[in-house]
Amino acid sequence: MTGLIITLGFVIFCFYMARKTYKRQKEQKGKLTIPGENPNLSDYKKVQFNFDMSEQTAPPKATGELRKVSEGWVINSGMPFELTILDCTKELAQRIKELCEDGYYKAEKEMLVLFATHNIKVKEIEEYKQKYRKTFFDRYEQLRRESTEYQNADPQDRADMDEEFFQQAQDSLYELASYDAYKLFCSYDMTIDDEFLQEYGFDVLNAYFSYANKIGKVAVIGKDNYCRAAFEKMAETGLAFRGKDIPLEELLTSQTLKTLNEIADNPEKEFKRKYQAIEYIIAHPEKQEKLGEYISFRELFKLLPLPEKYANLDLDQVRMMWDCHREEARILLLTYSHAQYSARDLHQAKEYHGNEPYVFRVSASNEQCKCAKDMEKQKFPRNNPPKVPCHVGCNCWLKTTQN
Repeated sequence: MTGLIITLGFVIFCFYMARKTYKRQKEQKGKLTIPGENPNLSDYKKVQFNFDMSEQTAPPKATGELRKVSEGWVINSGMPFELTILDCTKELAQRIKELCEDGYYKAEKEMLVLFATHNIKVKEIEEYKQKYRKTFFDRYEQLRRESTEYQNADPQDRADMDEEFFQQAQDSLYELASYDAYKLFCSYDMTIDDEFLQEYGFDVLNAYFSYANKIGKVAVIGKDNYCRAAFEKMAETGLAFRGKDIPLEELLTSQTLKTLNEIADNPEKEFKRKYQAIEYIIAHPEKQEKLGEYISFRELFKLLPLPEKYANLDLDQVRMMWDCHREEARILLLTYSHAQYSARDLHQAKEYHGNEPYVFRVSASNEQCKCAKDMEKQKFPRNNPPKVPCHVGCNCWLKTTQN
């Protein structure tokens, strides 16, 4: 009797776990492609390998293959939304593909470096910009004309309002790419930074951007600072002074009043102003011999103006170009991953539903994308699914329903 009870309990437990697993799979089916959850490509591969890989049911390869075309390289051949890197070597296209496989968080920085260093262009993004450039700028000009405040504003205020108008103008696009799509439409010369990058590298120029407000001043760059290696290279290549190479008065100015009083160690008075303490230390060379006890010279850098040959390098223009490249990289990563999950969802629909009747529907989390919102209202027969992503940079995904 006891054995029967144990056996019955085990059967009930197995039934419960099987039902729970089935329910969880049903719930997950519509969630894996939701933007922001950063689904792992390895999860997709595991699901794929568990399927019957017969010729009739096998999905496209998880990553697609590199395919040479006249304009460049398709990096995800066979996916529902193919992406083409223009005018580049096979090795560079392969590296971009590998970064897309790594996922957004790991790949964004290096992808930006590649875009900036090699002037990367993606065919589908370029077509998107060409398609909507006029619509975008027409709306932008309309916003400027209709703003009385803008007409009467000073140049600095106008620049601030321009940024707002750019953001508003992107909402006029029927197919609105994710992130800050308006940055894609900024005009720029892609070669403007080529010589600098070849001589100094991306990290140096990036650090120079970050501390542009410190040009001619002393900055404290600790050993844990993200830009420390870049500043060390600046010091080696003449873009910055470091430590004891910085003029004494400027070096002292970078210190706190408390530190200056400790260096001065004046028995007669404690200085209430930094300039008083600095004048006292400069007038007493013996005090300067103790500087190393209070100052970490290795952490002090004075950023210098760019060399004469780069005097015409417009840092604001380069910054705008890099903002554009950053958006292009993010959009590429998003579209690549969503194309993969679309391929997976198409295959899983067959696995889950078999011969049962069902239709495809589209979901998206971008409320401003009119295209995605229109797609959400439609139903698509199982033998004619929609192309998802709907457009480059769209964060939409597929789901299935019975009707």
